[in-house]
Amino acid sequence: MKKTITDINMHVIPLTDRAEVDCFMALDMLQIAYDNGVRDIFCPFHSVMHDFVGESYKDKFLSFIRFICEMHPDRFHGLTLYPCCEVHCNLPWLDKILLHLQTGNFPSMGFTRYVLIALYPDITPEITLQIINELIANNWIPILSHAEFYPLICNDSFIEKLISLGVKIQVNLFSLEEETRTEIKECARYLVNKKYAHFIGSYTHSFKCKPPHYEKGLKYLSENCDEKYFDEICFLNAESIIKEARRIFAENQ
Repeated sequence: MKKTITDINMHVIPLTDRAEVDCFMALDMLQIAYDNGVRDIFCPFHSVMHDFVGESYKDKFLSFIRFICEMHPDRFHGLTLYPCCEVHCNLPWLDKILLHLQTGNFPSMGFTRYVLIALYPDITPEITLQIINELIANNWIPILSHAEFYPLICNDSFIEKLISLGVKIQVNLFSLEEETRTEIKECARYLVNKKYAHFIGSYTHSFKCKPPHYEKGLKYLSENCDEKYFDEICFLNAESIIKEARRIFAENQ
């Protein structure tokens, strides 16, 4: 089996989350990902940074895909991009969030039942569970984005509770080695070393803010994880989402 990397959290679509990301900067960021073995990328936008612009995002996503295919047809052989929204969840907004998920205004992961969610750093376990239970009750499978950002819920009993409910955990590669905030780095390593994390992401935004970092995080994983878990977190766990996303795409052609 040829091993590749799946990045489930790369904010690379031009002119969505950050105005300075044009098509050429996005290409350069994709090149770094590609050179590090990434072949599947979920490309979210932040729900809180827009006034429910799901349709606008979809237009920009498709325009960028066309730009790559027309202007650089041979540059990224085997690379696939998938649309999604990183949905910032807060209890008072949850009814509206669920509505926008249902309508597709906040695209799920490749329009599957998996939804990438972000919380607020000081969120409590109690509020987290209320949000998770509502999402699950509405037939969504939550993926907790950059879970190391939430120190109040990074403990064995609560993480195991979330996983038992079907929640998936994503950590940022940058957090494993290059993060300067000790608490976040320790939480990221804890989630990996305990094998709680299911997916990795670069959490790339631009070269000015959160540039693409892969090499040191992947090196940490290769040196601290057994081969089976390395494969799972880097690409195997994402295969079911990718397969479903491709099926949905094919059915809608």
